[in-house]
Amino acid sequence: MAAAMFRSAAQKDPKILTWRVEVRSAGTSARSGDAATALAVRVMKRRGIDTSAHRSTRLSREAAEWADVILTMTKTHKQTVVQNAPMVGARTFTIAEYAGADGEIEDPLIEGTEEAYERCSDHLSSLMPRVLMRVPVA
Repeated sequence: MAAAMFRSAAQKDPKILTWRVEVRSAGTSARSGDAATALAVRVMKRRGIDTSAHRSTRLSREAAEWADVILTMTKTHKQTVVQNAPMVGARTFTIAEYAGADGEIEDPLIEGTEEAYERCSDHLSSLMPRVLMRVPVA
């Protein structure tokens, strides 16, 4: 959800050179190849974002090393990234942290309800403008 929302917001922001920004989605415990949950697809569709073709990817050390910045939803996700790829610690943040906010984004998979996905989507949406402000524009 976060990567799809970032891509969508970046495409609408005239200051972002989207051809210079590559967003990849990977999970710390994802099973590669799984589709997005039906609830995630439904919630994103209401926001005008099509995630029906999304397939999960498990974060590899190589992918972590490739990234200029790694954003996670929770502190636990961040810790897992850094434990598996210590060299990326200085460029790994929770989304809230990167946006200069407190807290973390609740993983909707834990509760597994449409309301949890809506809360997650709303929280991501509220942080996205501040995340976008940190994207290099030159």
